[in-house]
Amino acid sequence: MYLESHDEVASNNGKTRLPTDIDRASPRSWYAKKRSTLGVALVFTAPGIPMIFQGQELLETRSWHDNVPIDWADASRWAGIVTLYRDLVALRRNARSTTRGLRTAPERVPRQRRRQSDRAPPLGRRWAG
Repeated sequence: MYLESHDEVASNNGKTRLPTDIDRASPRSWYAKKRSTLGVALVFTAPGIPMIFQGQELLETRSWHDNVPIDWADASRWAGIVTLYRDLVALRRNARSTTRGLRTAPERVPRQRRRQSDRAPPLGRRWAG
């Protein structure tokens, strides 16, 4: 689950980052910050594996370019949002032993019957998290 990816916010496809989609006139406005952080809270508390895209935790508004680095100076400017992301990661990983339900459950993969001539081991359980 995710809100942004390189396919969706690249400069060559004409699409924009989530805060810009929310408020084109002022992508770093209170409204854009609140809506984008609500979205990431849903991503981190929903079933599945959460993904954040580079710069999302810094309220990045520029289109993504693979040759333009993240401006880490924004980490101090948006310290509250960075802290929110850090806390959501800790919540998801159950760092304080209070949110076990947010851990991704093991997925069951069906076993396949194999002939003895097959050398690959049978499929078993894949653990995530």
